[in-house]
Amino acid sequence: MDVGSLASHMPRIFDAVILAIVLEVVALAALKARGIGPGAMPLLANIGAGFFLVLAGRLALSGAGVAMTGMCLLAALASHLTDLRRRWRSP
Repeated sequence: MDVGSLASHMPRIFDAVILAIVLEVVALAALKARGIGPGAMPLLANIGAGFFLVLAGRLALSGAGVAMTGMCLLAALASHLTDLRRRWRSP
C-alpha cells in the first residue's frame, strides 16, 4: 500500500476508532447494568480524552476548520485534567 492510498483510508480508520470507543462505552454501561465492572461513568473522563483526540485527528484530516479541531483538542485537555484530578484524590 503506497502513501497516497494509505492517506485516502485514514479518515475511515479514524471513523473505526471512534466507533470502537462508542461501543466500549456502551459495553461498559451494559456490564454495569448487570452489576459487573466499574461501569462507564468513572472512566468517561479517561475515555473522553482519547475520544476527543481521535475526533480532532479525524476533523483535521477531513479539512475541518481550525476552530473545530481546536475545540476538540481543548475538550481532550479538559477530559484529561478531569481524569488526573479524580485519580490524584483517590489512593
